[in-house]
Amino acid sequence: MNFWFVSYIGAIWLLIPSVEGNCSEPPATNYYILVVEEKEYETWVTYSCTKGYHLVGKKTLSCNASHEWDRPAPTCLPGHCPNPLVANGRRSPPEKGPVAERDTVFFTCDDGYVLKGSGSSQCLENHTWSPPLPTCRTTNCPSPKKPAHGHFTASDLTSGSTVTYHCEEGYQLVGRPSRKCVDGEWSGKEPICEEVCVAHTQTSLQLKRNICEVVKEGTQLQKCQPRWVELKSSLEIKKLHLENEKLQLEKS
Repeated sequence: MNFWFVSYIGAIWLLIPSVEGNCSEPPATNYYILVVEEKEYETWVTYSCTKGYHLVGKKTLSCNASHEWDRPAPTCLPGHCPNPLVANGRRSPPEKGPVAERDTVFFTCDDGYVLKGSGSSQCLENHTWSPPLPTCRTTNCPSPKKPAHGHFTASDLTSGSTVTYHCEEGYQLVGRPSRKCVDGEWSGKEPICEEVCVAHTQTSLQLKRNICEVVKEGTQLQKCQPRWVELKSSLEIKKLHLENEKLQLEKS
């Protein structure tokens, strides 16, 4: 059950609850409204700011069995939306501090960084930015991942540079052999190194007189696709060839 009393501070009406049990009164801050929720032996308080102010800090506090609040109270600062700071970038207009409702700000990045997200954002009635604030990401690319059974070579990781992939002996590259760094991201998809399968043509398999040799090779090549499909067809031809030879022997 919640109990409320009203306090008046600095021309702003505040609702501050009287908390049941042994918990102390919630930490005070200016220009805020409190909502209390009690369940069993714990009490939660949720802060929100009055119009014209925005919340800085965690909005919910909990009073546990030790009768202590788990964190300091948040604060309510002037302005409708938080200061739209973007690391490694600039905002326009360049004023510092919070922004009024429905105001729009624009963003650019410092040299060596590229904008990820929208170039502008508007302060909404619910104290949030729409679309969300962008980020300024470095134009350098992260180090590529080394493919299994292979490696890569690259002069550097700056924008415009190229990385080339190579495979170990016995493996072949599947995919594009190179990728380009474009605004902090590698182009295309990372290639892989796939084990090379020994080539077996239908003709070479048909020439083998021993069916056991053909079956043995088929077992070794089961993991080599699509060679296994080719081998299956060859085995069927070999089977027909042997059956034909059997018939010829029975007639003679």
